[in-house]
Amino acid sequence: MEIVIKPDGLTGGKGVRVHGDHFTCFKGARDYAKQLLTQNTEFLVEEKIKGKEFSLQVFTDGNSITPMPLVRDYKRAYDEEKGPNTGSMGSYSLPSHDLPFLSKKDIQSSIEILGKTVNALKKETGTDYKGILYGQFMKTNGKIHVIEFNVRFGDPEAINVLKLLKTDFNSIAHQIIDGTLGRTEFSNQATVCTYLVPDGYPTNPKENRTIKVDTDINADLYYASVYREKKEIKTTKSRAIAIIETGSNLEEAKQKINDNITKIKGDLYYRNDIGVLL
Repeated sequence: MEIVIKPDGLTGGKGVRVHGDHFTCFKGARDYAKQLLTQNTEFLVEEKIKGKEFSLQVFTDGNSITPMPLVRDYKRAYDEEKGPNTGSMGSYSLPSHDLPFLSKKDIQSSIEILGKTVNALKKETGTDYKGILYGQFMKTNGKIHVIEFNVRFGDPEAINVLKLLKTDFNSIAHQIIDGTLGRTEFSNQATVCTYLVPDGYPTNPKENRTIKVDTDINADLYYASVYREKKEIKTTKSRAIAIIETGSNLEEAKQKINDNITKIKGDLYYRNDIGVLL
């Protein structure tokens, strides 16, 4: 019974239950399905597939799409892809804007899927879908499979691609509205984005703990699920801070992360292998 149960809706990356990871028999799958039904939550039962996931985000004006650099993110809580699923522990992109495990044919196939999706939305609803379309894909057995769509940027994939965006974002937004979307330009650099999360995340996170950032840190930080109490920043039960760096190659970007991430202090942990080509 190689299946996956996926709630229909946003679950912070932690709602999916996979055979072998979260249940091992029919009773385990049935119990989770019953739990969702008691919450009036619709769900999908899908075939379990194994492979490498990747994210492709596009801008669209309802007629055409413009791809962004491909991103690989890391869902599992611990190094070497171990532990429970999370909203994501981090992500990377390459200067070439592709990924090492994908062929040109794979990439083109993924782009075509998103293009056909935009066209189908227009055909079935009579309305142009304008904005961001985010596709989560998996390559398995030499084929590209769709895992999910989101009508927004990915998190943290947005941090990677927007760090590289050279075209004025305001101009892109106006082109999307006007139906005149053109070519967008991205820097040919690598990016590494690593999330720091509360100790115990995602199953038993330590909340209300103080985070301190050294004043000599030299990296872009994005505060996520935190709050301010007087002059202190405190953790909640979710991811706390994303740190992003660029480099001429992946190794350089990752080294910059290593140089700066220890300057963020608190009851936090992070994966050390974000940016390793798994």
